[in-house]
Amino acid sequence: MGKKKDFTFDEEDVEIRPVPVEVNKLPIDSTGAGRTLTNFQDIPVEMLHPFSLKGGQDYSRHSAVLSEQFVKSIKKYGILETLIVRKSPIKPYFYEIIAGESRWDHAKEAGEKTVPCRVMDLDDEAARNIFHLTNLLHRDLTPRDKVHGWYDFYTRMQGREIDDAALNAAVAEEQETVLAMTGGKGLSLRTIQRYVKMHDLIDAWLDKLDAEEISSRVGYQIAFLPADIQKELLDYKVTEKKVLWLRDVCEGKLDSVSWDDSIIKNNFVPIVQEPKPKIPEKPLTKEEREVRRQTRKLNKQFKEAVPGMTAAIRERLRPQDYSNASNIIAEALDLYYKQKTE
Repeated sequence: MGKKKDFTFDEEDVEIRPVPVEVNKLPIDSTGAGRTLTNFQDIPVEMLHPFSLKGGQDYSRHSAVLSEQFVKSIKKYGILETLIVRKSPIKPYFYEIIAGESRWDHAKEAGEKTVPCRVMDLDDEAARNIFHLTNLLHRDLTPRDKVHGWYDFYTRMQGREIDDAALNAAVAEEQETVLAMTGGKGLSLRTIQRYVKMHDLIDAWLDKLDAEEISSRVGYQIAFLPADIQKELLDYKVTEKKVLWLRDVCEGKLDSVSWDDSIIKNNFVPIVQEPKPKIPEKPLTKEEREVRRQTRKLNKQFKEAVPGMTAAIRERLRPQDYSNASNIIAEALDLYYKQKTE
């Protein structure tokens, strides 16, 4: 089955809007005094933390090679694009990163003491929208990231209980607001709705999208099928035309064909799994055997410690902090080990 190199829909679905980007490129005080230029300023990296309202939705990180290139670029030229931040709602005197967490990570790795930021007064809804849209419109994301990200954004917009026309206008307005700050191009509502629909795909089909084993067009059509039929279809070769036909049969739109349990088996070609050749294992060296032994030992110790860690977290962590548990635990461990080594 041929692979699709990019995860896009029709070109006519993409709305290209030239947007001025000067607002995000305003000069930052380079004297080291931290003087604010309007709402732009250099902020110490230690006074920033990741967005606290991600919930279960985060976005995949850059590859190791690309991250290394970013770090080298920062060492040579510094941060060329400002981060978008707001005053932290969970940590006094700190700022929360709404857009630019990767730049912050790379800046720390490059040894930067401060990063240029645009400080904005944002409520939680606006912060969530900027977080999602800056990732969705400006990152080279996996299909899974796009599906879950657009689903989260679109369903929250729908939650305002507005009619379709108002929803269309609200989605367009939110995109325009973010693009005015960051530049780039937006997507049509039709394209966004296709990503939203693909949230109905079972995980195995999302895996195939990520691996470029199927195109976005095929994935979109499969998303209309019930989960049990999607699961059965995994073992067969698919095309957009064949899946459209299967949809019509499943929905009772064809007078000449009716649904039965063997419809997929009788009309689709099975995927033949090629047996993988066995590669003889190279004998391990003494050092490699010791590393494996230590790894197994540490894994066992960690597994035994998990119940105690879970109990400690349950007893000490406040319920309102559950969504930010990973950041709190990471900061607590950093502080603990810093005190132990001093």
